[in-house]
Amino acid sequence: NDSIGGNNQTGTQTEPGTKNPPKQTEPAKPVSRKLTVKVKNVTYNGKVQKPAITVYAGKKKLSSKYYTVSYKKNKNVGYGTVVVKGKGRYGKYSGTAAFKINLKKTKLSSAKSTKKKTFTATWRKTGGNSGWQVQYSTNKKFRSGVRTVNLKSSNTKLTVRKLRSRKNYYVRIRSYKKVGKQTWYSGWSNVKRVRIR
Repeated sequence: NDSIGGNNQTGTQTEPGTKNPPKQTEPAKPVSRKLTVKVKNVTYNGKVQKPAITVYAGKKKLSSKYYTVSYKKNKNVGYGTVVVKGKGRYGKYSGTAAFKINLKKTKLSSAKSTKKKTFTATWRKTGGNSGWQVQYSTNKKFRSGVRTVNLKSSNTKLTVRKLRSRKNYYVRIRSYKKVGKQTWYSGWSNVKRVRIR
């Protein structure tokens, strides 16, 4: 045999004077105590609103017995906030979510031509808005020749003059409100057709 000095050994050899490197351990991941809150948008009705919510801790849906709910800015058109605080075993958890209080869609009551080259449109107040936007056109799809008139929220009637006689015009209306730096609009109302005298 060519071996020298007795027992043969197998394994990894290290240089004299060196030590095996210490094992690296992964840092513990912080436990999230944030609740995920899901809430739907609502439509302005002049009252304080408390839309239903669904709450999750991670992927687990929580029973309402594990949290309390409060609302902020939940009456006027704009953004409302729902605040959820955990309790019991979830006492250190919390979460928030924003929801929209949208403008109510307006209904156009009538659009009539009782005088030559003129029509008058009327509608009912819906509340929550700062103004109205009325559009009229000879194109029923409002794709061309559209005229727009902005009015204060106190108005419920508009008279338009100097129109073309014996011509059909189409009229619609929506409400609007300034929310921060944005202008929010309701959906367009039903469209009324009026034949000009």
